[in-house]
Amino acid sequence: SVQCGGLLTARDLADFEPLLRAPAVVGRDGWRVVTNPPPAAGGSIVLDALSRIPVPPKESGRVDWASAVAAQADAVLTHRAPGQVPTGTTHVSVIDADGTVAALTTSNGSGSGTVVPGWGVALNNMLGEEDLQPGEPLAPGDRMGSMMAPTLLERPGDHRPRRHHVG
Repeated sequence: SVQCGGLLTARDLADFEPLLRAPAVVGRDGWRVVTNPPPAAGGSIVLDALSRIPVPPKESGRVDWASAVAAQADAVLTHRAPGQVPTGTTHVSVIDADGTVAALTTSNGSGSGTVVPGWGVALNNMLGEEDLQPGEPLAPGDRMGSMMAPTLLERPGDHRPRRHHVG
Protein backbone atom coordinates (compact mmCIF):
# COMPACT_ATOMS: atom_id res chain seq x y z
CA SER A 1 0.00 0.00 0.00
CA VAL A 2 1.01 3.60 -0.56
CA GLN A 3 1.92 5.59 2.57
CA CYS A 4 1.23 9.32 2.24
CA GLY A 5 1.53 10.40 5.87
CA GLY A 6 -2.17 10.79 6.67
CA LEU A 7 -3.51 10.94 10.22
CA LEU A 8 -6.15 8.22 9.83
CA THR A 9 -4.65 4.76 10.34
CA ALA A 10 -5.81 1.21 9.67
CA ARG A 11 -6.04 0.79 13.46
CA ASP A 12 -8.40 3.80 13.66
CA LEU A 13 -10.69 2.14 11.14
CA ALA A 14 -10.52 -1.24 12.88
CA ASP A 15 -11.37 0.33 16.26
CA PHE A 16 -14.25 2.46 14.94
CA GLU A 17 -17.78 1.49 15.94
CA PRO A 18 -20.96 3.23 14.79
CA LEU A 19 -22.90 5.16 17.40
CA LEU A 20 -26.61 4.61 16.93
CA ARG A 21 -28.93 7.42 17.98
CA ALA A 22 -32.70 7.64 18.03
CA PRO A 23 -33.91 10.02 15.29
CA ALA A 24 -35.43 13.41 15.98
CA VAL A 25 -39.19 13.10 15.38
CA VAL A 26 -41.80 15.86 15.25
CA GLY A 27 -45.37 16.13 14.05
CA ARG A 28 -46.44 18.74 11.53
CA ASP A 29 -49.93 19.19 10.06
CA GLY A 30 -50.73 15.46 10.29
CA TRP A 31 -47.31 14.33 9.09
CA ARG A 32 -44.53 12.61 11.03
CA VAL A 33 -41.11 14.16 10.28
CA VAL A 34 -38.05 12.01 11.08
CA THR A 35 -34.52 13.42 10.73
CA ASN A 36 -30.92 13.32 11.92
CA PRO A 37 -30.72 14.15 15.67
CA PRO A 38 -28.20 16.31 17.52
CA PRO A 39 -25.29 16.54 17.79
CA ALA A 40 -25.61 16.65 13.97
CA ALA A 41 -26.55 20.20 12.96
CA GLY A 42 -28.42 19.39 9.73
CA GLY A 43 -31.51 17.87 11.34
CA SER A 44 -31.78 20.78 13.77
CA ILE A 45 -31.76 23.19 10.83
CA VAL A 46 -34.49 21.20 9.05
CA LEU A 47 -36.71 21.17 12.16
CA ASP A 48 -36.09 24.86 12.88
CA ALA A 49 -36.95 25.81 9.29
CA LEU A 50 -40.08 23.66 9.43
CA SER A 51 -41.22 25.40 12.63
CA ARG A 52 -40.89 28.80 10.88
CA ILE A 53 -43.05 27.91 7.84
CA PRO A 54 -46.73 28.84 8.26
CA VAL A 55 -49.11 25.87 8.03
CA PRO A 56 -51.05 26.21 4.77
CA PRO A 57 -54.76 27.02 5.08
CA LYS A 58 -56.89 23.84 4.95
CA GLU A 59 -59.14 25.26 2.23
CA SER A 60 -56.31 25.72 -0.30
CA GLY A 61 -53.62 23.40 1.05
CA ARG A 62 -51.13 25.56 -0.86
CA VAL A 63 -47.68 26.21 0.53
CA ASP A 64 -46.22 29.72 0.36
CA TRP A 65 -42.86 28.69 -1.12
CA ALA A 66 -41.31 32.14 -0.62
CA SER A 67 -41.93 31.71 3.13
CA ALA A 68 -40.41 28.22 2.98
CA VAL A 69 -37.25 29.53 1.32
CA ALA A 70 -36.96 32.40 3.82
CA ALA A 71 -37.48 30.00 6.74
CA GLN A 72 -34.68 27.75 5.50
CA ALA A 73 -32.30 30.68 5.07
CA ASP A 74 -33.12 32.04 8.54
CA ALA A 75 -32.68 28.61 10.16
CA VAL A 76 -29.27 28.12 8.53
CA LEU A 77 -28.10 31.53 9.77
CA THR A 78 -29.40 30.79 13.27
CA HIS A 79 -27.49 27.50 13.52
CA ARG A 80 -24.18 28.71 12.10
CA ALA A 81 -21.62 30.11 14.52
CA PRO A 82 -19.64 33.22 13.56
CA GLY A 83 -16.87 32.35 11.13
CA GLN A 84 -18.64 29.39 9.54
CA VAL A 85 -18.39 29.26 5.78
CA PRO A 86 -21.63 28.41 3.92
CA THR A 87 -20.07 26.61 0.96
CA GLY A 88 -20.10 23.25 -0.71
CA THR A 89 -23.75 22.22 -0.99
CA THR A 90 -26.05 22.62 -3.96
CA HIS A 91 -29.77 21.98 -3.64
CA VAL A 92 -32.44 22.00 -6.33
CA SER A 93 -36.18 21.57 -5.81
CA VAL A 94 -38.60 21.24 -8.70
CA ILE A 95 -42.38 21.48 -8.36
CA ASP A 96 -44.61 20.72 -11.35
CA ALA A 97 -48.08 22.10 -12.09
CA ASP A 98 -49.69 19.07 -10.37
CA GLY A 99 -47.79 19.74 -7.13
CA THR A 100 -45.37 16.85 -7.48
CA VAL A 101 -42.09 17.70 -5.75
CA ALA A 102 -38.62 16.33 -6.46
CA ALA A 103 -35.51 17.41 -4.54
CA LEU A 104 -31.82 16.72 -5.03
CA THR A 105 -28.93 17.78 -2.80
CA THR A 106 -25.24 17.35 -3.54
CA SER A 107 -22.81 18.03 -0.70
CA ASN A 108 -19.23 18.10 -1.91
CA GLY A 109 -17.83 20.30 0.83
CA SER A 110 -15.15 22.57 -0.51
CA GLY A 111 -13.88 20.96 -3.69
CA SER A 112 -10.18 20.43 -4.20
CA GLY A 113 -10.34 20.78 -7.97
CA THR A 114 -9.21 17.16 -8.35
CA VAL A 115 -11.31 14.69 -10.32
CA VAL A 116 -10.55 10.95 -10.17
CA PRO A 117 -9.31 10.01 -13.68
CA GLY A 118 -11.76 7.80 -15.54
CA TRP A 119 -14.43 8.12 -12.86
CA GLY A 120 -15.49 11.78 -12.94
CA VAL A 121 -15.70 11.86 -9.13
CA ALA A 122 -14.72 15.20 -7.58
CA LEU A 123 -12.60 14.91 -4.42
CA ASN A 124 -13.55 17.12 -1.50
CA ASN A 125 -12.99 17.86 2.18
CA MET A 126 -15.90 15.92 3.67
CA LEU A 127 -13.61 14.27 6.23
CA GLY A 128 -13.45 17.74 7.75
CA GLU A 129 -16.51 19.95 7.63
CA GLU A 130 -14.71 23.26 8.12
CA ASP A 131 -18.03 25.09 8.20
CA LEU A 132 -18.93 23.21 11.42
CA GLN A 133 -15.63 23.68 13.24
CA PRO A 134 -13.63 26.48 11.65
CA GLY A 135 -10.03 26.22 12.80
CA GLU A 136 -10.84 23.80 15.64
CA PRO A 137 -9.18 20.41 15.15
CA LEU A 138 -10.91 17.49 16.83
CA ALA A 139 -9.20 15.70 19.70
CA PRO A 140 -8.30 12.04 19.03
CA GLY A 141 -11.42 9.90 19.46
CA ASP A 142 -13.89 12.81 19.12
CA ARG A 143 -16.62 12.45 16.52
CA MET A 144 -17.15 15.14 13.94
CA GLY A 145 -20.57 16.72 13.65
CA SER A 146 -22.44 16.61 10.38
CA MET A 147 -24.65 18.89 8.34
CA MET A 148 -26.25 15.87 6.63
CA ALA A 149 -29.97 15.67 7.30
CA PRO A 150 -31.59 12.62 5.74
CA THR A 151 -35.28 13.30 6.43
CA LEU A 152 -38.37 11.15 5.99
CA LEU A 153 -42.00 12.25 6.02
CA GLU A 154 -44.92 9.94 6.58
CA ARG A 155 -48.59 10.31 7.30
CA PRO A 156 -49.23 7.72 10.03
CA GLY A 157 -51.92 5.19 9.16
CA ASP A 158 -52.22 6.38 5.57
CA HIS A 159 -50.30 4.23 3.11
CA ARG A 160 -52.25 5.13 -0.02
CA PRO A 161 -50.41 6.89 -2.81
CA ARG A 162 -51.61 10.47 -2.99
CA ARG A 163 -50.95 13.70 -4.81
CA HIS A 164 -50.75 17.00 -3.02
CA HIS A 165 -51.27 20.32 -4.75
CA VAL A 166 -48.84 23.00 -3.65
CA GLY A 167 -47.94 26.45 -4.90
